Order: sequence, then C-alpha cells, then structure tokens
Amino acid sequence: MSFSEQMRSTRHDVNRLSALFILATLLTTSNCAPTGASPEPRFTSPCGMTYYGPFPDAGPSQFSAEDFARAEFVVMDSFYRDDLFKLSYEQICRSVSGWRLYSSNYSAWIDPEGRGVMGLTACWYAAMQIGADRFGWNSYPHELAHVLQNCDPPPGTPDDYGTDARHSNWVRDGIYQAIQNAEIRLQEEFP
Repeated sequence: MSFSEQMRSTRHDVNRLSALFILATLLTTSNCAPTGASPEPRFTSPCGMTYYGPFPDAGPSQFSAEDFARAEFVVMDSFYRDDLFKLSYEQICRSVSGWRLYSSNYSAWIDPEGRGVMGLTACWYAAMQIGADRFGWNSYPHELAHVLQNCDPPPGTPDDYGTDARHSNWVRDGIYQAIQNAEIRLQEEFP
C-alpha cells in the first residue's frame, strides 16, 4: 500500500472512530436524561443545518437563531468569495443541509484521540461540534471547511510538512487562509 493510500485509509478510520464516539455518546445520553444532548433541535439555519445546543451537557444555547443564520451566511459568503472550493454560494449552502451542529460548554476539550481540539466534524454522521466561544473565535469556519471537502482532502505531499491527513492540502491550497478570512469577517460581525 502506498503512503497516500495509507494516509487516506488512516483518515477514514479516524473519521469513523470520531463519528462512532459522537454517535455512541448521543445514543447513550439523549434518552431524556437531564445531562444528555437535547433530543429536539433548537433551530434550523437558512441552509438547512440543525442546531441542537450544548453537548454533552444540555443547557441554555450560546447562539440565537439570528446569530447562527448570520454566521452561516458570513462564512459561506467568505468561502464563496475566496473561490477555493470552486462551488457556487448555493452549492456551499446545500452542502450543509441535513447536518447537525452541537456546541460545547467549553472552548476546547480533549477528543477521543487525546488531542486538544476546539471542534470536531464527523462526516459519517453528518455532525459537527464547535466550542463555546462566540462566532469568530470558535471553530465553525474550520469545521465547515471539512464539510466542503466531504472530510476527504487530497493526499498529502512532501510540501505539506506539519499537517495531518485531515488537513493535508490546507496550507498548499489556501484553505487555512480562507478560514482566517472568514474568522476576520465573523469577528467584525460579532465584536
């Protein structure tokens, strides 16, 4: 098996593990337990992403429907303007339809692989989780970039030093820069 095939295989295994962890946690905590994830969606964005609130500890929502809709538009418009994904605004919008978004009660946490993270994307389950910080300071644009790549970036090259399989082309193709551009716009929108 080539190095590229090994990286792609490892990436899919890790995505499945993250998705299985989220799915197992959702299934074991959402049976109306007081600290489980909200079994009912809080609201759905104009593009069709459903926000469920803080997870795993249910509580008040950090985001209003209006703020979520504004953040969604700002990030998607920014990605459209940067044209890295070669998608129309409508295609970008459709790509998140049916996805579930959970927030966290924390800005960062340790994921199932032992890494400190500010967000997670589980493409297999069409779910993402972002930290408690307001838009512009959480991982929302980063997680949306994973969605737009279907959690399947192209294999890494020797020029991609310092990145992992999930982010293999993000420096080379300007995705990190597009995320930073979206974060700047969000910080202006949500000072």
